[in-house]
Amino acid sequence: MTITSDSIVVSSSAIQVISTTSNRRLLSIKNVSANTVFIGFDTSVNSANGIYLTYKDSFIETKYTGAVYVIVDDSTNESEIRFLEVTS
Repeated sequence: MTITSDSIVVSSSAIQVISTTSNRRLLSIKNVSANTVFIGFDTSVNSANGIYLTYKDSFIETKYTGAVYVIVDDSTNESEIRFLEVTS
C-alpha cells in the first residue's frame, strides 16, 4: 500500500490534480481556503457542473480511478486544496 498526499493551489483554470490510477483504493480532497472550489472529472469542470467544496469541506471516493480536475469560480482568487490518495 502506498499513501500519497500533497497540497495544491488552484485558480480559475481547471487543472488536473490527480492522475488516473487503476489501483486507487481511496481518494480524499479537502478545501482549505475560503473560496469555493469545484471538482470534476475532465477539463470542462466549472461552477455549473462540478462538485462544490466550501471551506473545510471534503470529497471522499473509494471506487473512482480516473483523473480529477479542480477549478475556483473566481478569477481574482486562488484556493488551496489538500489531497490524500491510497493505492495498492
